[in-house]
Amino acid sequence: MKSLVVWMAVLSSAVPGTSLAHALDLRVRRIPEKATLAMRAEYAAQPPAPRTEPPRHPNEVRYAPLPQDLRDLEHRTILRVQLGYGIDQGDIRRPSGTAPAPELRETRLYTTGDLVAGTQGILTPSLATYLAGNMFVQNGTPRASSIPSVFDAAASESTFLLRSAYWEIRDLGPRWLSPLRLRSGRQFRHGLGLLHFDGLLAAYETKPVDVVLIAGDRVSTYGRGSDGFQPLSAAAMKVTGASIALRLHSLVRLPLGASLDLLSVGPHAHRQAVLSAWPSRTTSVTATARFMDGDLARFHLGARARVGEKALLSAELEERRSHDWMYDLFLTRPQAGDETPRLRLYLGPVVPHLRVVSRAGTVLFGNWDVLVGAGATYAHGDPDGSAFWPSSVEVTGGVSARFRGGLSAGVEAELRRFYRPEVIAAATLAPTAAWGEKGQAQVLAEVRHSLGPKRFAAGGQVYLRHYAEHIPRLPPGAPTLRMGDHLRLGGRFRLEGWVGRAIRTVVEYDVTGEIEDLAPELSGLQTLRIVAEASF
Repeated sequence: MKSLVVWMAVLSSAVPGTSLAHALDLRVRRIPEKATLAMRAEYAAQPPAPRTEPPRHPNEVRYAPLPQDLRDLEHRTILRVQLGYGIDQGDIRRPSGTAPAPELRETRLYTTGDLVAGTQGILTPSLATYLAGNMFVQNGTPRASSIPSVFDAAASESTFLLRSAYWEIRDLGPRWLSPLRLRSGRQFRHGLGLLHFDGLLAAYETKPVDVVLIAGDRVSTYGRGSDGFQPLSAAAMKVTGASIALRLHSLVRLPLGASLDLLSVGPHAHRQAVLSAWPSRTTSVTATARFMDGDLARFHLGARARVGEKALLSAELEERRSHDWMYDLFLTRPQAGDETPRLRLYLGPVVPHLRVVSRAGTVLFGNWDVLVGAGATYAHGDPDGSAFWPSSVEVTGGVSARFRGGLSAGVEAELRRFYRPEVIAAATLAPTAAWGEKGQAQVLAEVRHSLGPKRFAAGGQVYLRHYAEHIPRLPPGAPTLRMGDHLRLGGRFRLEGWVGRAIRTVVEYDVTGEIEDLAPELSGLQTLRIVAEASF
């Protein structure tokens, strides 16, 4: 601006007899014309287009009972097929002078596969179906192997284990009926215990309250009752149940929740009550009481808290009574007769005990996940009741980290000390808490490398376990027992590769060290599995 004033002064002084006001005329004499491009003609203004209603939701406008194209079919269905080949081997050492059992072999070759299929919104928007099962074909005639499997309970060497097969319908009719959900078929129910049954489930689920009713027949692959390899069984154990869950914070703004589960399995009635509280946004407390046939079987109290942004603390207290089930909902008491040797896992009768566990975890340096824990068990029942329920103390810890290039590694350690009676009446194999381990130590190391999601990955785990046997004082004249410490070494190795985005190939190899002292007939176990999986 200053430069413009200076030049105007110079011009006025250069012309004699003139002034700055007469030298420049800044008045607007006429409006300038509109400049346009000659190649672009001016169009007359068009009348505004009439307004139209916005399109509805695609599901409301384009829904059809059957898929209309491949993309629609992919959206409404799921199909996953897995097919693999496995080899289980255990070196069997037989004492000299004994003939090998003809039905037992060291190596088992088998073909296995998994099938998962489901639909959503076919025939009607509210209908969904789901099917999942496992196939097993044993290559050979022997009925037993050094490594047992759940498929050994099947009646034939080639079988299909149907785990889930049901249809489900929801969002029915008016708004008040939309929370209703109906499911019929073979299914799992997670409540006071894991229940596998063939039957009907009806649920009415809203934000403040959930109500569930179930009825059907028990499904199991062992023990009495139904056969898990058959669609239905006339001898199946009947199951009925009901549950209700209240979330009071949705009704009256109280940070409380409560639930009640009622379940009848055969001759036994199970009840469970749960009360939860959230004193703050970072703290929760839960109390659980479970009853069996009217007697208190288990009491559990747990608390969790978040400290800062990265640390978590938890503590649990559990009291189990002799009225609690021995293994699960169906194996509640020791079985008598010819069925006892067929049980997959026999832990003996429940010894009343109190258990306390605490854990703490955090993240250090933004990359190191650290977890530590401690626990103690006090068996206050019959000290000679069972070798599986002694008093003990334990300490655990672990750390894992992720590095550049998709590499991760971790180490875990666990120490346990058991307290058993020092004297027994006779050197017999009768169930008694005096037999078993005195201490146990375990170290596990894991390394994994991945190139990214649905790409090549490789990993391995190696563990080392040390068992210190408890040697009680025997009465005079008892035979000398061969017992001592045992060292076990084993590991698992896994390779995973993808072909495109839908086909996955997995190779797994498990191996253990010798088990010569505890099981003289088995000197080592190893398993190789090669699996191909396709997802659609």
